[in-house]
Amino acid sequence: MTATIDVNPILALGANLDQYMGLWAVEESRFLALFDRVAGMDLLAHVMENRAQTAATTTRKSAKSSGTIGIIDIQGTMTKAGSSLSTAGSTVLIRQAVRQAAGDADIAAIVLRIDSPGGTVAGTADLAREVARANEKKPVVAFVEDLAASAAYWVASQAGKVIANDKTAMVGSIGTFLAMYDLSAAAAMQGIKPVVIRAGAYKGVGFEGTEITDDQKAYWQERVDKIQVEFSAGIARGRGFSAEKINALADGKIHVASDALGFGLIDEIQSLDETIDQLRGQLAKPISVSTRTQEMSEESTPPVVAAVSPAPPAPVAASFEDLKIVLPNADNDFICAQMEKKATIDQARTAWDEEQSARLKAAEEKTKAAEAKADTPGVEPLGTANVDAAEDDGDPIAAFKEAVAEKMKQGMTRQRATAAVVHENHELHQAYLKVYNAQRQSA
Repeated sequence: MTATIDVNPILALGANLDQYMGLWAVEESRFLALFDRVAGMDLLAHVMENRAQTAATTTRKSAKSSGTIGIIDIQGTMTKAGSSLSTAGSTVLIRQAVRQAAGDADIAAIVLRIDSPGGTVAGTADLAREVARANEKKPVVAFVEDLAASAAYWVASQAGKVIANDKTAMVGSIGTFLAMYDLSAAAAMQGIKPVVIRAGAYKGVGFEGTEITDDQKAYWQERVDKIQVEFSAGIARGRGFSAEKINALADGKIHVASDALGFGLIDEIQSLDETIDQLRGQLAKPISVSTRTQEMSEESTPPVVAAVSPAPPAPVAASFEDLKIVLPNADNDFICAQMEKKATIDQARTAWDEEQSARLKAAEEKTKAAEAKADTPGVEPLGTANVDAAEDDGDPIAAFKEAVAEKMKQGMTRQRATAAVVHENHELHQAYLKVYNAQRQSA
C-alpha cells in the first residue's frame, strides 16, 4: 500500500519543501500519523493561512535577574527551516536561542523542555553540538515532557542531565531507517514499463515502477549506516557510553522512562517544578571565582524562571547560510542586501514577502501595458527585416506559450505564470509582441 501527497499547488509559494525530502530521524508511528494527516489536507489553504498568522507572531520576553533559568521549548516535529505543521520551530532558530542563552550573563542555567518524536536529520547534528557547547559554559538540563525520540533524544543527550517527567514518558528510538517501495511487479501488471535515462549508475534510484536491485539496496544501506554512526557517536559522547553500550542500545526501540533510567538514557524521573527547584539549589551553592568564593545571602534574589522562546530573545542578525535555508527562492542580491541591513530571519522573511509582492505587481502591470499596446493596431509597425529576424530565432509565440504552460504546471494561475515569464525572459516577450503585432497587421 502506498500513499502520495500532491505538492504541485504550493510549489510556487517557496514553502521550503526541499527540507522534507532528505533523511529523517523520527519515531515511526508519529511520522506515519503526520503523513496521513498531511495527505488529507488542503495544502494550499493551509500554507496561505499560516503565512497570514506568521506575520503576527511575537517573541515572549520576561524581566531578567541574576540567576535566571532560561527555558527553551522544543515541542513537535523538528525541521531545519521550521514547519507550519509543527510548533517545534526551526532547528536553526533553536540553535540561535541556545547560543544566545549560553552567552547571556543573566541566565545561570538552561532547561530544554522537549516533547518531540524527532525530525529531519538535516540540522540535528548542528543543534546537538550547540547544546554540548552551552553545557560547557553553564548547566543545561534536558527535560523530557512525555517524549524525546530519535533526533530529539540526540539533542537531549548533549545536556549535562536528562530528566523525564513521568515513568510513562517515552525515550530512545536510537536508530535510522529508510523505507522504499519496489513497484516494478505492479507496474508490469498494468503494462507500464518505466524508463530512466541516466548519467551515473545510481541516478534515478527508486524511481517509481523500477526494480530496486541488490546493488541499490546496498547503496542506500551504506548511507543509513553512516548516518547511524554519527547518531550513535553523538549520544555516546553526550552520555559517556562505551561503544559496546551504544551499539546495544541503537536498536530502534523506544523505552518507557522507568526502563530508560536503568539503561542510563536518562538520569532522573521528576516534575518540571522539582527540576527547577533542584537547579535553584545548585545555583545557590558557593561558586568559585578565581581564589575567592561568592555565596548568595539570605537577602539575595532567588533564581527565577524565564521563558525563552525558540527565537532569540534579542535581535540577532541572520547569516548568509541561515537566509539561504529559510529563503530558498531568494536571489543572492536580495540576501546580501538583508545582511547589510543586519536583518534578523523574521525581518528578512517579511522583506522577502514584500519584495515578491512588489515584483509580481510590477510584472503584472508590465504585462497589462504590453497587452494594451498589442491590442492597438499599428502601435509598433515592423519592417520585414525585423519580422524575419524574429522568425530566424524560431517561433516566439509558441516559445512564450510553452514557457507560460511550464509555470502553470508548477501550480501558478495563467495570469501569474504570464507575469513570471515576462519578468524572467524580457527578450522572449519582446519577440512575442513583435511577431504578434506583425501577424495582426497582415491579417
